[in-house]
Amino acid sequence: MNELSTTAIATALGTSRQAVMQRAEAERWLCRGEGRSLRWLPQGLPQDVLARLIGNGYLEPEKPHGHEDAEQSRMARERAFLEARDIDREKAQLRAALIGLYQGSGSRVQDFVVAYNAGRVNPALSGALGPISQATFYRWLQGWEEAGRSLAGLVPRYAERRAVQGSGASLSDLVKGYAEWLYLKPQRPTAGHVYRALAALRDEGRIPELPSYATVLRYLQGLPPTYVAFWREGRSRWSADFNPYIERSMELYRPMDLVTSDHVMIDAVVEYQGRLIRPWLTTVQDFRSGLVLGMCPCPTPSYLSITVSLFLMASRYGKAKILTVDNGKDYRGQFLNGKTMNFQSFTEDGFPEEEEVYAAGAYAACVDEVSFTWVYAGQSKGKHERIHGIWQEYLAKELATYVGSNTRDCPEETKLLWRGAAALERRGKVPTWDEFVRILAAGLDWWNSSWRGTGKGMEGRTPQEVFDELAPEPRTVSRELLELALCRSDKRRVRENGVRVDGVNYWAPELQRYVGRDVLVKRPLAAPETAIICDAKGALLCRAEANYFAETEDTTATIERRKKAAKTNLELVGELSKGRIAPPEGMRSIGEMYRARLPKDDAPLPLAAGAEGDAVSGAATADAEWNARAKDHDFIDFLGQE
Repeated sequence: MNELSTTAIATALGTSRQAVMQRAEAERWLCRGEGRSLRWLPQGLPQDVLARLIGNGYLEPEKPHGHEDAEQSRMARERAFLEARDIDREKAQLRAALIGLYQGSGSRVQDFVVAYNAGRVNPALSGALGPISQATFYRWLQGWEEAGRSLAGLVPRYAERRAVQGSGASLSDLVKGYAEWLYLKPQRPTAGHVYRALAALRDEGRIPELPSYATVLRYLQGLPPTYVAFWREGRSRWSADFNPYIERSMELYRPMDLVTSDHVMIDAVVEYQGRLIRPWLTTVQDFRSGLVLGMCPCPTPSYLSITVSLFLMASRYGKAKILTVDNGKDYRGQFLNGKTMNFQSFTEDGFPEEEEVYAAGAYAACVDEVSFTWVYAGQSKGKHERIHGIWQEYLAKELATYVGSNTRDCPEETKLLWRGAAALERRGKVPTWDEFVRILAAGLDWWNSSWRGTGKGMEGRTPQEVFDELAPEPRTVSRELLELALCRSDKRRVRENGVRVDGVNYWAPELQRYVGRDVLVKRPLAAPETAIICDAKGALLCRAEANYFAETEDTTATIERRKKAAKTNLELVGELSKGRIAPPEGMRSIGEMYRARLPKDDAPLPLAAGAEGDAVSGAATADAEWNARAKDHDFIDFLGQE
């Protein structure tokens, strides 16, 4: 099928591209692509446009049906044989055997067919092929000869049509295009929906005929699955289902060489801060042993729950080498991965310079490397998907508020849970958040110490046993480094009241030395009332207190804090003043040198215009000498001499 560009149509019609686009939009011509790569299907163009395209040589007139040369027929038969099903190729072999018996019999076709149907030729062959007519046997003989006496000419005709034309052979290209356009949408309409839409297009005159529903359904079901999934399921889901995944090998890893992390929603309802929710769980698991290294239950998964899980892992088991996570936005945030900022710093000589500073994220303190997989690609994360099923089976189903992951799994008596939970008699069965966390912690200990796995590398041992047997010496992480990993980093300019982050001022006496300069502010998530102040290199400067100068009911104490800060600031100035350079004795400033030129108080005033007298004042003489020397030297050299 030839596809035409907008420029070709505009040239054939003798008009502009814009005019073609306007008419196509008004008449809804069928096309593929978008933007500059838009291609128009001839089957969807009006008759007058087709006539102009044929007249200008852009299209060839359609050939009558059945016009196919012998070479094309032979190639079609060979392709049909290669693409046929095994059962179709077996039928072709049986037919070839029957033709061989006929050619060796020397009988006429009519007599041979009668003898075959009577079971006198070969009873086994007759039972496999069944009775045949003379017309059928003639057609087999013709196909055998046209294919050069090969099995390709004896493939059943329906298999040949399927190989040549596909599952939608009885559909025109115009109907196929509309069917795909209607079916391949993220809303995922059904085939019945598409068929009714095609019927509406037929009523509007946009398609000439309406095929049967079975034909449309067969065509849609015959579309390549990867093509259908990309447009109906979305790129992420398509990538996970059709792109290959890494087949992990247990023998290549020791505990803490590779850890994984993911979120899972628990299929039960708990009470959290006066409302009913389905809680989430963020976990970090060792790939080799399956040991759960850290977890964080939360109402909504985020970078905070990931950070807490990694913090617990690093606190108890040390630093891991590789962390494998999916490509979700929670794991891609700046808090975890770090960020780059433009920082104003100063050289050793005190000159300011612009510097690009990288603030490390929480990953840097807990793992050496982070590897991202596709979303939904659970195969690349080892046992992590399995533990999600364990939580649902042995934790969620043990709670009275189990609701199932979907309507099929939901028990009958819990379908009215959300309505009945508001009643007092039902609320007594809903676990509180604290109860749920305690149950979860007990379930975690049970998994690590009691669950005996039968998968690769487990050999009936518990995760804790495998971890203890194979784990190397832990790479411990200092408490201070972990505390920094739990901080949100921001660049701020120090002002007289310290640094301001999210409407809160943080102040410390050490910051007075850095007023007007940029610093890195790290606020611990667990203790936001303090802030860790670092320089551009990440070196610790001080710890600042939030709202130090905020007015309180004790006005006297507030004033005392301000006076103490002012005194500290004055002491800093005094400390910095100790290194001042004293000028040499007798050194005069430019102003003092200029004032030396002025006339003395006892000198006579200049004579008035026209006054008689030959005497010259002392000031005039001094000016003359000054000007004389100035002509012989540069300005700077002259001042230096003075």
